[in-house]
Amino acid sequence: MIDNINGISNPIYYALTKNNNLNIAIENLKIREGTIPKYIGYINLKNETSRYSERLTQTDIQKFKKFALKNKIDAIIWTDLHPNFKNFSTINALKYIESKKKDERLYEKIIEYIYLCYIHGNIRTPITKKFL
Repeated sequence: MIDNINGISNPIYYALTKNNNLNIAIENLKIREGTIPKYIGYINLKNETSRYSERLTQTDIQKFKKFALKNKIDAIIWTDLHPNFKNFSTINALKYIESKKKDERLYEKIIEYIYLCYIHGNIRTPITKKFL
């Protein structure tokens, strides 16, 4: 998720699809993420169409386009989800995580997710730093 207010820069990973049909690629990502089409952002450089949330700035979009052009990619897609928190802050997120300690299984899943993002995704956030 891109959060230009509370987020910090992290690595972006990508994969090329064997499929040459953008609509099928969007459908596949939608199914994988268990979401609806409006939460799959895309930029199609071939026909200059796009869909993305209002949270993205024109600077973000230009970075995506530059990345696509540099890598000779016709289109890019991403999961364009909204934040789960109405008033997100590191403090509120930590309070939320701590409130889940009562449900040991859920709490362990949250910590496992943070750990896996750190190990496999190289994701470094203020929240990650509090737990690892």
